[in-house]
Amino acid sequence: AVLAADALGMMRTGATGGLAARCLARPESAVAGVFGAGWQAQSQIEALCRVRSIERVKLYCRDEERRRAASADFSRRFGVEVVPAASAEETVRGSDIVVTITSSSRPVFDGDWLEEGTHVTAAGSNSLIRHEIDEKAVRRAGVVCVDSRATALREAGDLLPALEKGRLQEGQLVELGEVLTGTRSGRSDLRQITLFESQGMAIQDLALAVRLVALARQNGLGSELPY
Repeated sequence: AVLAADALGMMRTGATGGLAARCLARPESAVAGVFGAGWQAQSQIEALCRVRSIERVKLYCRDEERRRAASADFSRRFGVEVVPAASAEETVRGSDIVVTITSSSRPVFDGDWLEEGTHVTAAGSNSLIRHEIDEKAVRRAGVVCVDSRATALREAGDLLPALEKGRLQEGQLVELGEVLTGTRSGRSDLRQITLFESQGMAIQDLALAVRLVALARQNGLGSELPY
């Protein structure tokens, strides 16, 4: 089968962020702070609302007009209060979950702003030249979770500085699959800050594609290929 991965890639990225939040964020999490107002931000918000009883989302990006328009659009589509945040600090302070989904080459917030018990999903830093969170945020995290250790060591720009300086060791990186199967522990304390670094994996696209192909055949959709 041949599928276009544009919208599907957005869906699986958000779904993985939601899965990480289900495993690592505190059960009572109700307020999310999201950096980024683009294509990928919508799936992150939708997934969070599926795994936690999110009551309010604070949305921040540098363009004020885009911030306001996206907040209104996401509020209508997902049935949750999404408000434009006035600053990066306001986005982080008081948030139970913080999501970064940007293309920034420098950290978008100060790690000192994170409050005890916060879960962070950093989903935009998928190359060594991108940095969405600073070393303080990484250092304060009691759990640093990745989708794949091998991929994170090659691509996680957020983690590279701490790894190079020896402040973070490869063995400290916990894979999300290990948390799901119970072979490694996730959050162990309600005051603990947890971090999920999402680089994305091809198998996530394949898993979604298998489900969609089955649904397409079941509903008589799509066209048979000439080979």
